[in-house]
Amino acid sequence: MKVRTKYYKWSFKRFLTNMFLLTLIVGIGIFCFSIAVKATQEKSIEWITVKPGDTLWTIAVSIAPENDPRNTIAKIKQLNQLTGSDLIVGQNLKIEVIK
Repeated sequence: MKVRTKYYKWSFKRFLTNMFLLTLIVGIGIFCFSIAVKATQEKSIEWITVKPGDTLWTIAVSIAPENDPRNTIAKIKQLNQLTGSDLIVGQNLKIEVIK
C-alpha cells in the first residue's frame, strides 16, 4: 500500500505575502510599544532663571544634552510664548522636564 504524502510547493508570491504580513505585524507592534513608552514618561514643568551669558542654545543644551537643541529651543519658546531669541537676565522661563 502506497502512502501519499502531501507537500507544499514553494511559491514566491506566497513567500512575499507572508513576509509583508510579518513586517506589518512587527511594525504595528513596535509602533504600539513606542506609544506605550512615551505615555509612561512623566513630564513636569520647572522654572529656571536666566543668568548673565545665558542663551536659549546654552539653556537647551544644559537641560537636554541628548536632544537636538533646536527642538528644545522651540519647546521653550512655545511654553513661554517667546517670539524671538532675546533673553533678559533675571527672566524666569518655564521648561518641561521628563523624569
